[in-house]
Amino acid sequence: GLVLAVAHFLSIAASPIVGRLADRVGHRWILAAGCLLLALAYGSLALVLGEGAQPWSRYAPISAFAGLGVGMTIATWSSAAVADVPASRFAISGATFNTLRQAAYGLGIAIVVAVIAASGPGPTFVGVQRAYGFVAAAFACAALAVAITYPAGSARDRNLTSSGTTPDRPDPGR
Repeated sequence: GLVLAVAHFLSIAASPIVGRLADRVGHRWILAAGCLLLALAYGSLALVLGEGAQPWSRYAPISAFAGLGVGMTIATWSSAAVADVPASRFAISGATFNTLRQAAYGLGIAIVVAVIAASGPGPTFVGVQRAYGFVAAAFACAALAVAITYPAGSARDRNLTSSGTTPDRPDPGR
């Protein structure tokens, strides 16, 4: 239980710090870095773990990176999903995002189970390694997609720029 707790404690500790940072600098690079950490962690689990018990020497250090990645992504995805949404559409946008997130989680779990099942009769170690590899590849693709497509800067900065003002040039009507 303590080995599993490492990632969770790091996630809990990182999340509020990352949230404040995302409000100031934007979501793009925080999400990309978090997804990249998760890709590295799951890729490492696929490559480094053996069939023998190695909870403190291998699993805990690798899962620490996963915990930090989770702390950088879970709440940040939710924040990024509604960051540029007008207040009148916030509730429906948040609900839509949460519905899509849950559906994506379900799809991801189904794929991971299928990958494990396709690796032999019953759950096999090779199947688990392949599943970790799939998850690592998915997070690497997510990191690349966010880095390429998500808008730069914070939502506040984008709103100021689109309204004709900038942080160093306030709106003359105020």
